[in-house]
Amino acid sequence: MKKSSEKKTYTAIGLMSGTAMDGIDAAAIETDGYSYIKPLGFVSEAHDPFLRNLLQGCLNKTELTKEIKDIEQAFTRAQIPVIHKLIKQINKNNQDIDFIGFHGQTIHHDPDNGVTIQLGDGELLAAETSIAVINDFRSNDMKHGGQGAPLLPIYHQALVKNAELDLPIVILNLGGVANITW
Repeated sequence: MKKSSEKKTYTAIGLMSGTAMDGIDAAAIETDGYSYIKPLGFVSEAHDPFLRNLLQGCLNKTELTKEIKDIEQAFTRAQIPVIHKLIKQINKNNQDIDFIGFHGQTIHHDPDNGVTIQLGDGELLAAETSIAVINDFRSNDMKHGGQGAPLLPIYHQALVKNAELDLPIVILNLGGVANITW
């Protein structure tokens, strides 16, 4: 993987809890944010069954009640041991991580009506880890005319550039929801 000498490289952790709500996936990469990507490590941890049931009970709720905010706090705190496990796996310290991308848990997504709700408290996660956290990707993407799934196409673009593949190319991400990058 080619590393650009002109661009700063970052060590980043990405957190994901998908539509299946089965657990937390965490990946660490080194990247320049454009075309250089070096995978460093990956950890996947199943959700505690009690937390998973609480999260499932939040599905399609559009009002963030006190109960849902409490579940959001528990969900956010569940990320912390996963982050620590990943950092240890890649032989780094918290200070070595430039930022965490925290997707959160989608509980309601209706892009046709401009509504998306994710659970996940980026400020709490930043305070607990002493690492900068970037979050609420879906809302920002939709605010700018997207469908609320901005990250995978950017990652795919970097992978294609890095691999020097000929265009056009289509990439299918098949998970709880299928995404196509063209």
